[in-house]
Formats: sequence, C-alpha cells, structure tokens
Amino acid sequence: MKKVEESESPFWWQVSIVIPSYLKDDVSCILAEEMTNGIIEKSYRNSKNRLSLQAFFAQNDFDEKFKNIKNKLNELTSKRNCKGLKITVNKKKLMDKKWGCNWASHFKPVRVGKKLLISPPWTEYSDRKKRINIVIYPGMAFGTGTHESTRLCLKIIEYIVLNQKMKNLDSFLDIGCGSGILSIAAYKLGFKRVKGFDIDKEAIKNAKYNLKLNKLEENIKILCGSPKIVKNECFTFVAVNMVLNELISISSYLPMLVEKKGMLAVSGIIKGQDKEFLKNKFISENFFKEKTFRENEWRGILLSRK
Repeated sequence: MKKVEESESPFWWQVSIVIPSYLKDDVSCILAEEMTNGIIEKSYRNSKNRLSLQAFFAQNDFDEKFKNIKNKLNELTSKRNCKGLKITVNKKKLMDKKWGCNWASHFKPVRVGKKLLISPPWTEYSDRKKRINIVIYPGMAFGTGTHESTRLCLKIIEYIVLNQKMKNLDSFLDIGCGSGILSIAAYKLGFKRVKGFDIDKEAIKNAKYNLKLNKLEENIKILCGSPKIVKNECFTFVAVNMVLNELISISSYLPMLVEKKGMLAVSGIIKGQDKEFLKNKFISENFFKEKTFRENEWRGILLSRK
C-alpha cells in the first residue's frame, strides 16, 4: 500500500506522561493545544487507575512546547486540587521516522453516530454494508475518529442531515481539515460542494491521500492556508474542530464564511469553555445556539447564523 509522505524532520520528540485515568481528557487537551502530531494511549503497568499518554512532536519550537506542557500540568493539578499527586513527564528523541506506522497499528474501525463507520484501508468490517464507510489512513494528523472532538463534529454533521435541519446541503467548509475526515463525511452524507483547508502541509498531504482512498479527489477541494484563502466565499455549513484559543483566533472570519440562515459546528471545547466561546462578540452577535453535544469532558456546539 502506498504510504503518506513522511515528514522532512530528521527525528521526532516523544513525550510520555503517566497520569491518573480521570485526567486523560484534560491532559489530551493540553497536548492538543501544543500542537502534538499524534497521541497514543497505553495502559500503565496493568493499572486500572493510571495510564500512559505518548505524544509526538516535530523539532520546531519543541523546547518551548515542552516547557508549556509542564507548566500547564502544574496548573492542572493545582486547579483540580490534586495535592500530592505525582505526574511523571519524560521526553526522548525518536529517530525512527516510521513512528507513524506504529501509530497506525493502534487504529481500528470506529462506529460514529447512527450511520458512520471510520476504518483504515486495510480492514474488512461487516458494518460496511449497513453504514457509510469513511476510509482514513491514520497519518500524522488529527481526525481519525478516535478522539471525542472529532466524533462530536461528525455526530453534528450527521444530526443535521438525518433530521433535515437544513433546507439544502449546497456547500460545506471544513476549517483546519486535518485528515479530511469531516469533509469526506459531509460529501458522503449529501453535501454538494465541499471544501477544506489547513495551515499544516503534512495534514494536507494526508487529507489528499484520504480523498484518493475514498475515490473523492475530484469531488472535494483541499487547500493549504489560513481562513483568508476562502474569505470571499460563503457556505451553507461550516465545521471547525479546534481547541478554544484557536477558535477564538479565527472567530472574526466565521460570520463572513457562514451564509445567512446557514449553520456552524464547533468542537474541541472542553466542559466549562462553551460559555466563554459563546460570549465571544463575533459569535454572540451573529449566531444563536441550536444544540450542545457532549462526550465525556468534551463539547460540540451547533449554531445557526442570524
């Protein structure tokens, strides 16, 4: 099988963090905020109460990211009143550039919502005949369907289609498309014109490869760039799966990109952050909340354009 092109980085940094199981979502969010290229969850010494998270980072600005991770972990333990709790953090260089293939070995078919199935290209699964199959090669980009924030966005898209919440499914925009999973799902659920973009060149390579796996390279357009690349366009539905600070940073573009009476789905927000996001002036003045979707500590919000 043809593989996604590997990064030009001569090595990767692996950060291993041993934590209590109940802090998994909080720590995963911290790693996502520091732009990890992938997270692997493992059991820790067969313990039911502790686990190990392994996160991978390219060389660029790693020292600063590692410092930020340690500081945020200290803030987390203080905020959650975890006095005496020991969180072990280690880093090491990973010279094997095929770590992405090891990451791929952890990827199994995932059912999402009522109709969707996310599966790697090498698996056969009985649900393929009953569900809409989205084939994803688990490269070094977010969006394999294993994380709550991705599943929430997929569920929102499925929800508005199955419940006929929109009069038409003319156009769909995937902001920060990563692997392209949301764009592929949107097209297979019935959206006519689908476009996605990301600033990460490696994510774009992975997304375009996934389009080929789904035989949709002629149907979905994937671009490399910021929201400015589509600033003169409007879409019926816009989906954004990003952590809060990134959502806020692009919030001024959202009213321009979502057409009147169109809809917006946001995910990547953890419990307690949804109120902060909804108070943002670009959101509060231009959108109203339709529904909040929940999975563990994560939140997805469906909004309508005023």
